[in-house]
Amino acid sequence: MGHMIGIDLGTTFSAVAKVNQLSKPEIVLNREGESITPSVVQFQGDTILVGTMAKRSAAIAPLDTVQFVKRHINDPSWRFESSEGVTYRPEEISAIIVRRPPHLSCRRPF
Repeated sequence: MGHMIGIDLGTTFSAVAKVNQLSKPEIVLNREGESITPSVVQFQGDTILVGTMAKRSAAIAPLDTVQFVKRHINDPSWRFESSEGVTYRPEEISAIIVRRPPHLSCRRPF
């Protein structure tokens, strides 16, 4: 049997849950040990920050930080352009948020 997971890609925060061995859902913690991840991405050259670090760094690099991207998913003309001139569609930024590898431990069953 495979693993069952659920992803909540939110406008301001995102979360991932998995079904444990007792068939109970559990929140999967992110790299920082948090149960929710801010839906914020910051582009710093070859480095992409996601979540809390991106949110904390937004004040020093606002032109390279994007948040609330979920609001633009149905807008085919919306693009985010980094200061390096790279453009991203909302779906691409959402994929960056979702594919960020989580921490391996889990926390609090529902």
